[in-house]
Amino acid sequence: MHDRLKYYKTKLSDNDFIKISEHVERKCGIRLPRQKKAMVQNRLYKRLIEIEISTFEEYVKFVFSSKGNEEVNHMIDEITTNKTDFFREIKHFNFLENIILKKQTDFKIWSAGCSTGEEPYTIAMILDKNLINYNIVASDLSEKVLDVAQKGVYKPEVVKNMQLEYLQKYFDKIEENNKELYKIKFHLKKHIKFLNINLKDQTYNISQNFDIIFFRNVLIYFNIEVQNEILTKILKHLKIGGYLFIGHSESIYNLKLPLKSVSHSVFQKINT
Repeated sequence: MHDRLKYYKTKLSDNDFIKISEHVERKCGIRLPRQKKAMVQNRLYKRLIEIEISTFEEYVKFVFSSKGNEEVNHMIDEITTNKTDFFREIKHFNFLENIILKKQTDFKIWSAGCSTGEEPYTIAMILDKNLINYNIVASDLSEKVLDVAQKGVYKPEVVKNMQLEYLQKYFDKIEENNKELYKIKFHLKKHIKFLNINLKDQTYNISQNFDIIFFRNVLIYFNIEVQNEILTKILKHLKIGGYLFIGHSESIYNLKLPLKSVSHSVFQKINT
């Protein structure tokens, strides 16, 4: 512990924060306003310790040197990792189950910005429960969170608020390193394909069009120009009549998109 204290004495300068934030915005479109400086500093302490660099000044020089290409990805992973939960914003899943799933029996769905997997697995549980044929593409920028999602193994506190019927039907209780964990069952996982996608890229490595796209709590990280740019590309992969879900606290009413509102933060693609 004593050795680690030296890392926590170093502070991220304004200039180095600006270099990091400008690079993250160029590469991912994600804004890091000045008030995020403390968050960035706290999240990057782990990287300093792991690669044994003692100051942020040295770290920034390394990241943007010819030898730092791989570290750039680790840095972005740490900065952009987002919190998520099973059945987060439950009204969306009620709308999915009670309205959308009544219309057909086969769905292709994209969970864009899937983080550690709770969202696509929640969708899969609801579809399986309703005897729906489905395939889900789940994507994220961070390879770190995608690795967690693909394993589908969660601590008890992550699933503690889940209804017992879902927990019993869709999870196996396992033990690793003398710790009780919950693992998503294979018959659910086999319907989900996880992809590393940077939404800022010109095109996405996705060939099919979807009936539903979940794109929730991601827009808040982008400015309005990037929001419009990314949503325009995402909507190319949504069928006419298909549904787009965004976060409850997000708004797209100031964007000119081929969408009509059908419920709070739920939109349907229209023909223009």
